[in-house]
Amino acid sequence: MMGLEPTTFSAWQGASWGNTVRHRRDKPISVPLSGGSNAKATNPRSNGQRRLVAGATLSRLRLDASPSRPYARPVPDYLGLLRELAAIEPPLFAFGGVAEAVLLDGQVSDAHGDLDLVIPRTELELRHGQLALLGFRAFEVYYEPRPGLPLIYGSTRGELALELSLADYDPQGDPFFVVRTDDGAVAISMPADLFRWPPTIIDEIVIHTLSPLALVQLRAGISATNAFGPERAGKDDVRQAQLIDTFLRHEDPARLRPTITLLDAGR
Repeated sequence: MMGLEPTTFSAWQGASWGNTVRHRRDKPISVPLSGGSNAKATNPRSNGQRRLVAGATLSRLRLDASPSRPYARPVPDYLGLLRELAAIEPPLFAFGGVAEAVLLDGQVSDAHGDLDLVIPRTELELRHGQLALLGFRAFEVYYEPRPGLPLIYGSTRGELALELSLADYDPQGDPFFVVRTDDGAVAISMPADLFRWPPTIIDEIVIHTLSPLALVQLRAGISATNAFGPERAGKDDVRQAQLIDTFLRHEDPARLRPTITLLDAGR
């Protein structure tokens, strides 16, 4: 929603979408830096320019809980990665578990397994290049619901996993995501404010997320299509309820459900 002020959290505020989608991990295939579409594995990027923060994010060390054999192991520092991404223009938008933690908790915990980002498909080349400069160079296709039009790309840098999902637009300019069902590929509509939610500031890091309405509609669409398996009871449903209660309590329940359109009838 345009005109809203950024939300600011201090370091002491907060606690930890499990990922909006539990991505079906088909066998990854290598792809060139050009090509095509959107949900789980490693990540996508594009050819880029713009301001970038120099230097890699350092993983922290955490002591294992075992009293008999304590040892240090690396902890992915996704807040540090978000700090690096904040220097990229135009902004990158998070969704999934990290976005929910940012919006609901004002904190990014150590428990996240990856960082999910959404971009318009037309920005793929730009983003590949920008992210390559941050060390995310080898991008693979993780999910391709339509031939030649991947939905999700992935890449890693050390302990950090980045996933890039691609949003498409219809002739009227309305955004949507495509997933595959037993009946064929379907389009899950997204609201016009997909990329219009004001940023949240945590520890002086400007973090852009999809709008709460987009997050709710996306999870509802994934659940309705069962494209990535069943919901995780006690996690996905809880986060969905928290988003609705915090941001969308007075919305018509019908507006919280996306339109799902069959595209190719089994092909």
